[in-house]
Amino acid sequence: MQRPELKPGYPALQGPAAPHTREIRLDFDSGEEETNRTKFTWAKGVVVVGFHASLWIYGEEEVADPTLDTILVSLDRNDDFRFTTRQRDPDTAAEGHQFVTLSAITEQEGRRLHNIVIPNSRPELGVQFRWEGGADKFKTCRVKLAAFWEYLSPDPSENK
Repeated sequence: MQRPELKPGYPALQGPAAPHTREIRLDFDSGEEETNRTKFTWAKGVVVVGFHASLWIYGEEEVADPTLDTILVSLDRNDDFRFTTRQRDPDTAAEGHQFVTLSAITEQEGRRLHNIVIPNSRPELGVQFRWEGGADKFKTCRVKLAAFWEYLSPDPSENK
């Protein structure tokens, strides 16, 4: 299957039209190093064209408020192919190389667009969060990540 192109005809500060939005919300405890993997799921093949992340900080711990730059995210397709990676520092261990800052994937006035194609008949986009610098440094919060998406084809038999 050929990878679809982003739709033409949009000015630089506006992203491609995505008729659907789906959001996950996950409570991220200050004392936990990372969350369990959660996932977006669909009934047929999709293309995700963008994301928007936000935080609701409700913890009362005596630590810093988290931001989109202090929470890392890992994105995967069907728990195999990874969409996120960071430049590897030769002086560090391999752990954490599949996480990037949450702000890095967030739509920013149309300047950060994605073209994540998941053509499977039961596609899933896995998401996992991790604190930058470890547990107990930031207040407990709810992480919300919205995905802007559309089906690859109106006919489910074409999305296998």
